[in-house]
Parts: sequence; C-alpha cells; structure tokens
Amino acid sequence: MRIGKNKPQRREILFFLLLFVFLSVLSIKMHHGRGTFNWKSEIYSDKAGYYMYLPATFFFHFDTKKVPQGLDEKTGYGFSVDRQKNVISTQYFYGVSLMVAPFFFSAHLYSKIAGRYEQDGFSDTFQKFSDIAAVFYLILGLFFLKKFLRHYFRESLQYFIILSTFLGTNLFYYAMDDGLMSHVYSFFTVALFLFAMKEFLMDQTRYRYFLLMTIAFALMFIIRPTNCLVGFIFLFWDVSNRKEILSRIQQILSPRYLFPLMAIMFLFILPQLLYWKMAHGTLIYLKYGEKFIYWNHPKILEVWFSTLNGLIPWSPLILLYIIGMIFMVTRKIKNGIPILVMFLLISYMAASYRYWYFGCGHGHR
Repeated sequence: MRIGKNKPQRREILFFLLLFVFLSVLSIKMHHGRGTFNWKSEIYSDKAGYYMYLPATFFFHFDTKKVPQGLDEKTGYGFSVDRQKNVISTQYFYGVSLMVAPFFFSAHLYSKIAGRYEQDGFSDTFQKFSDIAAVFYLILGLFFLKKFLRHYFRESLQYFIILSTFLGTNLFYYAMDDGLMSHVYSFFTVALFLFAMKEFLMDQTRYRYFLLMTIAFALMFIIRPTNCLVGFIFLFWDVSNRKEILSRIQQILSPRYLFPLMAIMFLFILPQLLYWKMAHGTLIYLKYGEKFIYWNHPKILEVWFSTLNGLIPWSPLILLYIIGMIFMVTRKIKNGIPILVMFLLISYMAASYRYWYFGCGHGHR
C-alpha cells in the first residue's frame, strides 16, 4: 500500500525535476552568444535595476568609487550612479535580488573556483546563473500551483492547467527570456501563497501554513507591491456567506495572527526602508508609484484588447479563464466572485499605469 501511495508523488517529483533540467538547458541555449552589456543580455535595463542590489551590496558596498565607470550606461540605465552624492539609485524594490541571491552567491563561488573574471557581478557566469534562477522559481511556482489545484481538479486537468498557463501565456517569455524581470518571481510567490492558504484553511491547527502564507505575502510585496492585492483573496476564499467573511477578518485581526503577520512584514520591508534612507535620506521613496496617472480614466479596454501588448490578443488562452470566471459567477459556484473581482482589480491597476502597455515584452504582463 505504501509503495502504491508514493508512486504518484514520485512521478510528480520526477516530472518537475526533468522539466527543470530541460528548461534550464533550453534557457541557457536561448541566451547563448548574446554577450554582456547589450540589450539582448540577461542583466540589462529594468532587469539591471532589479538586480543591482546584489553587486551594489557585495561588490561595491554602495560606494560609487568602486563602481566601474559607465556601468549604468552599459546596462541600459536600469539604475543610476550619482558620484557627487555617492548614491547608487534604483526605483525597483529589492525582492527580485533577494530571490536571486542564492544563485548570485553560487555564481560567485563557481567563478572563484574556476578562476573566471567576474566583471563585478555582470560576467557571463552571473548571467547564466540568473537563467537558472528564473527556471528554478518557475518550476517551484508550477509545483505549488499544482498542489493547490489538486483540491479542485483531477490530476490530468492539473497538469493541463499548469502547462497551458506556462506555454499559453507570456509566463514562458518571462521565465525563459526575461528571467530577471519580476514576473516569474511574482508567479512563484502567488502560487506559494495559494498553496499555503488552502492548506491552512483546511486545517487551522497547522499554524505553520499560516506562517508560510504570510512569508509568501511578504515576498510578493517586496518583489512588486501591487502583488499585495492577491493577499485579500484570503478573506473570501471558500466562504459561503458574509458571516464567514467577518469571521475571517476577526481571525486575521486577532493577536495570534496579526502580530506574526506584522513582524514578518516588517522584517522583509526593513531592508528596503534602510536602503531608501541611505540613498535618498527618507524611509519612504515611492518613485515608481508616481507613474500611476490614469486612476480616474484607466485604459482597461486597451489593456485587454489592444494589439499593442493587449492581454487577450497576445494570450488568447486568457479567454478560457475569463469564460470560466463568468461561468462560475453565473452558476453561483464558490470562489467565482473573488476570482473575477481580483481579475478586475488587477486589470484596473495595470490600466492606471502611465505605460499601460508595459512595452518591451511579449504581451501584457
């Protein structure tokens, strides 16, 4: 009995392990020959802005005198170097750097052992390890998404959903080509959040899943603060009436849950606050937030239907998801309304951004 019971788990682990190896090799092959310090390289423009926390901390020690001349220009101005004020500035949160850090250190160790020139964290070795990092978190995201879906679909549909989500949306692009953008890391943290949330809701004596859910929420926030919208789904998931929603709110506001939530959030946000204080003289520096200029007249139809990176023209599979949401709502299937409301809120957020089309990518992000 035990061997038979473990067979599906072994098959699942083998599937994800083989997928990780295959996609890692494919990603490295896709980037082969692109070189460094050009728009085709892995660490360039926005990606350099997300990544800069690592070399700035461990190579330059936030001292602009140690930064190679013209490094910001050579990496597409994803960050800036102000030598007069001695400030290395990036508008992005440090979450991606935190996620990539184990691979950054692995690249550093490999370079030391192999005697490779590191280029202050921008060598080909660091670029390739960033490829592996993106695939690693993609696989983990798909793994936890499948663990979440098992509560709602049979196994064949679980595999269909995760593979179609990967291959049928621009998740493929942001995992395999633009792996230092924030999106594949956001995908992982959201999948981890959903998994931990469901496990906790099924058995609230398993407090460790609440802590895991909270850590996932903190990670998704410091990767991309707008991700925090996903956290609100906890209040509405699997509820049947308003009384259950009020009970869920009371639960999260009780000291047993609120204090750990606040402590974990503070621990993850603190490094960002300290960086802002060091670089800009203030604990709060939301430069990125100033670009949301369409709150009163969001470009929602453009976000959904425009040929300029519109969601549906570039990822037509999304139509099936939208039809599924509407079907759930009209048939009064549990969780239909929270899913649809979340989709509309995220659409509104994206449509309020100055560059609503989020260019330089394959479809809407």
